[in-house]
Amino acid sequence: MRRISGMCRRVRVGALVAAFSLLLGVTACGSDDDAGGSTEGGLTKVRLSATLIDTLPFMAALKIAADRGDFEAEGLDVEFASAAGGGNTLRPLSTGDAEISIGSPAASVLAAQSDPRVKIVSLWAPRNGFYWIGPNEVPDLDGKKIGGSVPGATVNLLLAGIEEKQRVKFGEIVPAGGMGENWAASKSGQVVGGWAMEPFVTEKVQSENAKVVIDAPEVLPWFPADMVVVRKEWAEANPDAMRAFFRATSKVFDDIASNPAQVAPDLAKIMDIDAAIIEKSIADAAIPAEELYSYQTVPEALDTVSELMNLSGEVSEPIDWAAIFDQQYLPEEAKADL
Repeated sequence: MRRISGMCRRVRVGALVAAFSLLLGVTACGSDDDAGGSTEGGLTKVRLSATLIDTLPFMAALKIAADRGDFEAEGLDVEFASAAGGGNTLRPLSTGDAEISIGSPAASVLAAQSDPRVKIVSLWAPRNGFYWIGPNEVPDLDGKKIGGSVPGATVNLLLAGIEEKQRVKFGEIVPAGGMGENWAASKSGQVVGGWAMEPFVTEKVQSENAKVVIDAPEVLPWFPADMVVVRKEWAEANPDAMRAFFRATSKVFDDIASNPAQVAPDLAKIMDIDAAIIEKSIADAAIPAEELYSYQTVPEALDTVSELMNLSGEVSEPIDWAAIFDQQYLPEEAKADL
C-alpha cells in the first residue's frame, strides 16, 4: 500500500454523548464470552457489522475478500451483519454481537469517546468520495435546498463544512434519505442536488445526464467515508486476527485500485450494477483509486473530521485522536504520527 500524503455552535454535545452512552455503555447483554476469540475448523470467527455492503465498492470489497477466500487464507471466518447506519452500526459492539464495526466518522468518534470498551483502529476510505448531483447545473448554491439525511449523518456534516468553505448558506438541508431517494428528490425539484457516491454518480450521469452540483472532494479532499471500530477486549485478545483482517482487505483494495477491470465483475454480482459502469467509475475517477480504497491513517482526514464535528457542535473541542485511535493492528506503512 502506497503511503498517502495530502494537503492538509450549535452545542448539543451533552445530548449526543448521553445518547451514545445509552447506546454503547449501558448494557452489554450479548456474548462477551467470545471476547477471547472462538474458532471453527481452525479459523477465528469475526462478526462484522457495516452499512451499504451491497452498495459501495469499498464496502463490497469485504464480501469479495470473503467470497474468494482472502479472509479464510488469513485464518478468519468473517460473518457479516448489515446495519441501518450511524450508531446502529456500532450497537453490536456493546451487545457482544460483533467484534468489528465499520461506521460513520461522527458515530465512531462519539462511541469511542463515551465507551472505553470500544476503540477506533483505522480509517476506511480516507479520501472524500461524496458528491451532490442533480438534473441541472447550479451556479449559485446560496439559499438553495440541498439533499441530506437524518440529523448527525455524515453527509450533513459535510454540508456544514461546504457551507463554511464555500461561504454559502443553504436554504434547507432536506433529509431525503439514501442516494436513490436523494436523486428522486432532485428530479422532482424538492432539492437542487442530492448526495451520491460512485458508481451511482457515473450511472446517473450516463443514463440520465445528471450534473455534479457539489464536488465535495474538491472542497474537502480528505474526509473518511467510515472508520473501523472494535471491541477493545476482543481485539487485544486477538491481535493476530486483527492484523489478518487488514492484510486480507489490503489484497482486495490493491486489486480494485490496480486492476478495476478484473474486479468489476465480482463487484457487479454483489452490487447488482453493470460491471462496465463500476469499472469506469473507478478507472476514470478524478480521485486516485489507491487513496480511496485504503485504510491508511491520513492526518488531514482526521483533521477534517475534528474540524467539522466542532463546526456542527457534535464535539466542543478538537478531538484527541491519540486517546481514541489505536493504530497497533495496522501495517507500519499505513500508520501516521498522530
